[in-house]
This record gives sequence, C-alpha cells and structure tokens, in this order.
Amino acid sequence: MRRRILLADRFYLPQLDGLRFVAFFAVFVCHFLHSAGGVPSPWESAIASAGAFGVDLFFILSSFLITSLLLREQAREGRARIGAFWVRRALRIWPLYFTVVAVAVVITRPPTWYTIGLLTFSTNWALVHRMYESSLNVLWSLALEEQFYLAWPLCLALLRGRGLPAVALGLIGTSVFSRARLLDELGSLTDVALWIHPLGRLEPLALGILLAWGWSRWRSSRALRPKWTGVAAVAIGWAAVTGLIRFGTDAGTVLFWPSMWVYPAVDLILASMLGVVLVAGGGLLAHPVLVYLGRISYGLYVFHQVAIGEVLLQLGSMPWPLRLGLSLGLTVGLAALSYAWLEEPFLRLKARFTYVQSGGPPTRRPWTRSPQKPSEALSPVDFHVQSPPQPHYPPRPVEPAVEYRWPGG
Repeated sequence: MRRRILLADRFYLPQLDGLRFVAFFAVFVCHFLHSAGGVPSPWESAIASAGAFGVDLFFILSSFLITSLLLREQAREGRARIGAFWVRRALRIWPLYFTVVAVAVVITRPPTWYTIGLLTFSTNWALVHRMYESSLNVLWSLALEEQFYLAWPLCLALLRGRGLPAVALGLIGTSVFSRARLLDELGSLTDVALWIHPLGRLEPLALGILLAWGWSRWRSSRALRPKWTGVAAVAIGWAAVTGLIRFGTDAGTVLFWPSMWVYPAVDLILASMLGVVLVAGGGLLAHPVLVYLGRISYGLYVFHQVAIGEVLLQLGSMPWPLRLGLSLGLTVGLAALSYAWLEEPFLRLKARFTYVQSGGPPTRRPWTRSPQKPSEALSPVDFHVQSPPQPHYPPRPVEPAVEYRWPGG
C-alpha cells in the first residue's frame, strides 16, 4: 500500500513537552511555598510569585501551538476546520475536567454560582466579584484557555492568516487598558481579580500568536543553535523573572495590585525563552522523562493542589524537602493514572478529526525519507518528525510533495 504524505502533515517539537513540565513545576513551587504558611522572606515571596507565572508560559505555549496548527491546516486544506478543532479540544480537556468537577461538587457542595462557573468554563469571570476558597480555583486558567479556543479559530478564519501582528498588538493594548481600569476599581473586586480577569490576561496569548506568525516564516537556511541553549534560556529566564519581581516590585503585590509594566515584562521574558527553545532544537528538554511529564502536565496541574494539601494535612510536621518530594510524587502518580485510564482513550479518538498531526508519536520508528532536492528543503519543524502510522486521508493534489512508502508497502 502506497500513500503520499507531506512532511508538514506532522507538527511536533518534543522540547515543548519538556517546557510544559517546566511551566507546571513553576506553578507547583508557587503553591507549595504558599501552603507553608507564615511570613515568607522577600526571596521566598519572589520565587513563589515568579512560579505563578508558569500559567503565562502555558498560555504562550497553547497560543503558539494552536495558531501554528491552524495556520498549517489553512495552508494545506485551504481553510481551517473549526468544528474538528473544537472536537479535538473537547476530547483533550473535557474528560478529566468534568470528572474532577463532578467529584468535587458532590463532595464539597460549593455555592451554585461557583458550580455554574465550573460547568460553563467561566470561573475566571465568576471569581472577579465573589470569592470562594477551593482547590478548584486553579481551573480559572483552563477557563481562559477554553474561551481562547472558542474565539481565536473564528478570528483566524476570518483573517485567513493575515494581519496577525496587528491583531496581537491590539490584544496587548486591550489587556493593558483593561488592567488599568481594573486597578481603578480594586475596591469592588476580589483580591485575585487582576490576576484572573480574562481581558487583563491577553498578553501571553498575543505573544504566542506573534511567535507562531514568526515561526511560520522561519526557514531551514538559518542554523539551529546549540541544543544546550534551550535549557540555558529556561534557567536565565526564570532567574530574570525572579530578580525582576524581587527588586522591581514590593513583596507580595505582584498578583494583586501590580505595576502596569510587570505583567508585560514577565510575559516578554517568557516568550523570549520559548523562542530560544524553538530554535535550539531538542536537548535536555526533549529527554524522554521530561517529554512524558510534559504530556501528562494537564493532570499534574489539575491534581497538584489536592496533593499538596493532603500531604500537608497528614504529614505537616515533616521537613519541607520531604513534603515537597511526597507532594510531587503523589501529583505525578495521580496524573499518570488519569492519563492512562481516563485521558488516553479519548485522545485516540482525536485522529478522526485531525488534519495536521501534532503530539508525540507512540513509537520511536521514524519514516524513511526519499532523496530530496535542495530546492525542496524543509523547515526545522519537519526535522523533528517521528511519525507513527497515521489515519487515512483522501489524497489531495498538493505540489510539490514528497513521496513516502508505508513500511512493507
């Protein structure tokens, strides 16, 4: 059996899975430090606040990947299949999300307004004017991402991939203006309103769009940087964010009443970090352990506060390094079970609605590539391809194309 497939049918960069775990671990450190109680030192406060921006790194990654995939689909198919995109996102997010929400609602019986916020992915709006203490409050970031997944494909389809820099700059301007208005209304808002309000958190999404736009125009004529620069960028980036918060802000104010420049500055650092990781190739961030932890990072994020709280409740007298290790171990265990038994069966269904493949392959066997003319050089994205057998698509007259043979074909 023979089949013609473009290498660009698959878009997968394993180092981004490793970077997902870095984003999760930053958030984990933030919540672990907050769980300790007491008055933190200035450096502890700065480290915890810097860790909270792990959600911004998640936003930048999601925006970059979604925009890149939709642009590729538009280029290949002539249009982005928005309905199929929404189905893929639902298969990825909804099974774990609604399982956790259902269990938590039955056990804790939260107020009706809070339950409605959870069920409609509007927690980030619900918590702006009313507060309810719950380990599910971390789901505000998933609510923002779901709102982005709903709106952005429609905007991208209308734009047909044009004018993305102007759109991104408009989103940044909207975010700055909205945050300025929110700062004037702090007296009527909850403490977390500035941190979670969707109109004030558009910078990371906009920067992800800009990165995707730039990456779609990047060509293999530019050499990849040494792979170690990816890890170096991560270390330098988080050190810069921590230092900026430690010496540029008052302790403990970043998440509640920040200066206008703090969020854009931090997001610019994180976007620059992602940019370096993209051009650095694999390296340590593409190590199989980090790649696996990145793949289960959704479950890690959902379960980590429950794990931290349970370890603190049962073993609060233990030294903090042991509590840290146990909390992280319990989080990884819960996320691994969730991924294997709950999430993965639904992920297999995504292939039916996929036109540009993404995500890590289940096998290490790469395709054998036919000889290639210099004029048909592929982008750096395509040199990170390791493709499993893919679902059948009807052949399309796309030229120039590279011919592949199925194993044994």
